[in-house]
Amino acid sequence: MGRRFEFSCPVCGYAVEVSGGRDAGECHCTQTILCFDCKELMDVVAAVFSGFEESDMELTGESEENLLLVRIKCERDSNHNWREWNAPDVCPRCGNSMERGHWTRLWD
Repeated sequence: MGRRFEFSCPVCGYAVEVSGGRDAGECHCTQTILCFDCKELMDVVAAVFSGFEESDMELTGESEENLLLVRIKCERDSNHNWREWNAPDVCPRCGNSMERGHWTRLWD
């Protein structure tokens, strides 16, 4: 079961609910990314357990144990520039350190 946390920037006030790095539920694994074009943090699907892939997923053709790797991309536009974001890390809006609050929800 995966967990999401509230991350906030004390300087600019940006706040978001994400896992803060790699995380896994029952069917898929996620990675938090920083999209440079959207200036947002988001959790995106990075891998699915074999048998749970969906038709709209772009698989890389690679696998790790029983996981099929998914092409990571911004959920708004697949052509956006992004990088993996792992807490503690910087705010996508102002570049200052983000603070992690308590976990906000569990997900599968």
